[in-house]
Amino acid sequence: MADIVEDPVYDRTYIPPPPFTSPPPPLSKHHIPPYTYSHFPPGSPSRPLPTIKLAYNFPLVDVPGKSSIGLLVSFPPNAASPPHRHGGANVSAYLIKGTVLNKMNNDPTRIIRQGGAWHEKPGCHHRVSENYSETEEAVLLAAFVVDTEVVEKEGYGALVQVDEEYGDLVMEFKA
Repeated sequence: MADIVEDPVYDRTYIPPPPFTSPPPPLSKHHIPPYTYSHFPPGSPSRPLPTIKLAYNFPLVDVPGKSSIGLLVSFPPNAASPPHRHGGANVSAYLIKGTVLNKMNNDPTRIIRQGGAWHEKPGCHHRVSENYSETEEAVLLAAFVVDTEVVEKEGYGALVQVDEEYGDLVMEFKA
């Protein structure tokens, strides 16, 4: 079991992620070096898309008009999502399993391993979101804080706004 460490910054209990026993596999010829954009040509997906499953949806009673929504995002081996935004939502993501490449706005591409996390501010452009492995699944939990009426009027699909040139790609939402 992991050691429990007091986190003085947030004054809460923090359980560190499990240690990594081996580094992720090297990038293959199908992956682009981490300093470039994802290879995801518009209109013809050459890689599998992730599937998205609703984990929870709770109204935030102390913040009227807002909801906390959790989505489990499963990336099959070698999968990538097209560039997208999450509208006016704040999004925090925690990588439950696997390793992903992640690039937001014009920031450098990052390799995120199991136990890693990141935050997307409203309007953030998520340019690269892809499974680093060609053999193993990657799974993350994306936690949204969003206007309740967005989902009530437009459904859960409104939480992931794919860039216009990739509009023909549809990621599967499961209830």
